[in-house]
Amino acid sequence: MDRASLQQLLGRGLSLAEIGKRFGRHESTVAYWVQKYGLEAVNRDAHAARGGLPREELERLIGAGMTIAELAETVGRSRGRCATGCCGTGSRRMAVRAGVPPRRARPPCKPVLPP
Repeated sequence: MDRASLQQLLGRGLSLAEIGKRFGRHESTVAYWVQKYGLEAVNRDAHAARGGLPREELERLIGAGMTIAELAETVGRSRGRCATGCCGTGSRRMAVRAGVPPRRARPPCKPVLPP
């Protein structure tokens, strides 16, 4: 992968996945070369890690009786998804790791394993 091609395709607004398809490579390979050449991917900031919330903030939100969905919406984070895609797990994991387990709006899902 050469720098000029990558720079041109990134300049057109193509994602790493779209560039990977054109080159017949996985998007992680494209990401490697983008980083190696010191370029920046489109929507890079949208996918950057934001880190956890301070424990005090989690305690306040959960103490107010918020569900995971309400907590995620309030702080502008994704709820995440379980393996079946039916329930939120990302914000719950963040709260549990901080030692402040939130209440559930409904019982946890029971993932259906493939046969």
